[in-house]
Amino acid sequence: MARLLEPEDFGVFGIALLFVGLATRFGNVGFGLALVQREHIEDEHVSSLFVVNLCLFSTIAVLLIWGSPWIGRSFDSPIAGEVLSVLAFLFFLKPFSSVARALLQRKMAFKSTAIAGSLQHFLGVLSAISLAWYGFGVWSLVYAELVGASVSLAVLMIYAKWRPHFSYHHKAMKDLYAFGIAIFFKRILTYGADKADFFIIANRLGATPLGFYEKSYSLMNMTIKELGDKMEPVLFRAFSKIQNDRGRILAAYNKVLLTFSLISYPIFFGLASVAPPFIFLLYGEKWMPSVIPLQIMCLSGLLRLHLKVTSIVMNAMGKVKVEAWIRTVAFALLIVACWIGSQWGIIGVATAATIVSGILSVATTLYFGRLTQLTYLALMRPQTSPFIASIFMYGMVLLFQKWFSGAGEAHSFPVLFLSIAVGIITYISAFFVLRPAPVLALMKEFLVDLKPLFKKFKRSS
Repeated sequence: MARLLEPEDFGVFGIALLFVGLATRFGNVGFGLALVQREHIEDEHVSSLFVVNLCLFSTIAVLLIWGSPWIGRSFDSPIAGEVLSVLAFLFFLKPFSSVARALLQRKMAFKSTAIAGSLQHFLGVLSAISLAWYGFGVWSLVYAELVGASVSLAVLMIYAKWRPHFSYHHKAMKDLYAFGIAIFFKRILTYGADKADFFIIANRLGATPLGFYEKSYSLMNMTIKELGDKMEPVLFRAFSKIQNDRGRILAAYNKVLLTFSLISYPIFFGLASVAPPFIFLLYGEKWMPSVIPLQIMCLSGLLRLHLKVTSIVMNAMGKVKVEAWIRTVAFALLIVACWIGSQWGIIGVATAATIVSGILSVATTLYFGRLTQLTYLALMRPQTSPFIASIFMYGMVLLFQKWFSGAGEAHSFPVLFLSIAVGIITYISAFFVLRPAPVLALMKEFLVDLKPLFKKFKRSS
C-alpha cells in the first residue's frame, strides 16, 4: 500500500481516523469492559448495554456525517471530510460488534475473537490492495475498513450466539455505570495522550507530513498492537479474577512484563537499528523522511508497552480514577510539548511525544508501586536482562552496518537480512552469557507448558 499510494493519501486517511478514533472512545464509554469485569451478569445487563450503545453510536454517526465538511475545511483538506462522512457508517455496526465481543471476552473465548480479527485483517488488506491497484487512491483504505468491519461483525455474532434484544433496564445499567464511566474518562484521556501529536501535525504541518509521521507510528505501534492490544482482553479478564490477591497479582505482573520485554525489546531496538534500509527497501525512497521519527518512536514504544501492562493490571484491580488524573496531566503536557516541537517538524513532535511518554510511564509505575508496596526499581527489574541484551544487539548491528556502508551497500536486501541475522544471534547469545535466573525459570515453565502440545502432535502423527 505504501508503494501504491502517496504519503498524502495516508495523511488524509489519518485525519479522518483521528475523529473516528475519538468518536469511538465517546461511544464505547466503558460499559463493555464493565460487563467483562463484573462477577455476575444477567440478560438485562446485556440487552440494556446494547440499547445504550445503539443510541450512542447512531448519534455519533449522524454527528460525524453532519460535521465532516467543517472538519475537512478546518484541516484544509476537503477530501478528508468526505472520507470521514463515509467512515461514519462504521458506527452503525459498532453497537452489535461491541456487545458480542464483550460476551466472548467474558467467556475467555479468545480463539473466536482471534478468528474474527484475522478475517477482518485479511479481507481488509485484500480489498485495500485490489482497490489501490485499480487507482482508487485514498478510497481504497476507506472501503477496506468497511469490508473488514462488516466481516468481523458477522463472525463475532455467530461465535457469541447472541441476538440483540431492544430491552432497557435502568437498574441493570446502574450496575455498570461506576466502573464504565471511570473507564470512559480514562479512554478519552488515553486517546488524547496518544493522538494529540497527530492533531497538531495535521493542523500545523499538513497532510503529507502527517502521512510520514503516521507511517513511523504504525511501524512502531505494530508490536504494541499485536502484543499488548491483542493480549489486553486475556490479561484483563485473568487479572480481574485475582484482583483481591496481591501476591498472585505481583507474580503474574512480573511474569507478563518479563515475557513482553523479552519479545518487544529486541523488536524495538532492532527496528531502530535497521530503519534506514528497512524503509528504503520496503516502502521506497519517497518514505525516507519517516526514518528518524521511527527511530525516536521506538524508544517511546518501550515505554508505551510497559505502561500498557501496568494499566491493564490497575484497571483489573478497579484503580482507574488516579490513573485518569495522571493521564490528564500527561495530556496537557503532550499538547504543549508537541506544539513547541512542531517548530522542528515531525522530528520535533516525535521527540516531544517520547519525552511525555517517559513521564507518564514513570508516574503510573510509581502509583502502581504505592498500590503494591514495591519500589520503582523493583517493578522495573523484570526488564533488566532484555534491556541489556537488546543494547548489546543494537551496538553489534550498527557496527555491522557501518562496515558495509563503507562499501556503499548500506541499503540493500542482503545487508538488511544479514543485519537482522546478526541481531538475532547477538540477542540470543547475550542470554547464554548473562544466564539471568528469571528468564531461565520462564523458559523452563514455557517448555513444560508445551509438553502436552508435543504429546498431542505425536499422537496425531
